[in-house]
Amino acid sequence: MNSLSQKLDDLQANMDRRMNVLSGQVTGTTSPSASTPSDVYRLAYNDFQAGKFDLAIVGFRNFMTQFPKSDLASQVQFYIGECEYARKDYADAAREYDRVARNFPKSDYAPKALFKKGVALQQTGKGEEAVKTFKA
Repeated sequence: MNSLSQKLDDLQANMDRRMNVLSGQVTGTTSPSASTPSDVYRLAYNDFQAGKFDLAIVGFRNFMTQFPKSDLASQVQFYIGECEYARKDYADAAREYDRVARNFPKSDYAPKALFKKGVALQQTGKGEEAVKTFKA
């Protein structure tokens, strides 16, 4: 019973923290517990790893709004594409991957994003456009 009680307390604390972050995103304020780029990234990435792609996209987009010049920005933009791809929204995934290549051409994520854009385009039936992307 003690173990279950502790797990429930942990879950409640986690939910409270997430609600504070989401509330801050809606109102435009930042939560003290998620005010650094790495904290905001970590929250969104944890959602991504847990398969909570809608929530991860909200977190990643919040990151891009708050910290567009961060060293993590290219990685975050790439993961927005990964979330869209995982949701099988291939057209949006291709657009998000394209943003990585356009906005962060010198990052390590640009070549990965171009490849994944090509794969996403194939999924949408745009084979010719996919071939052009692979060549790029």
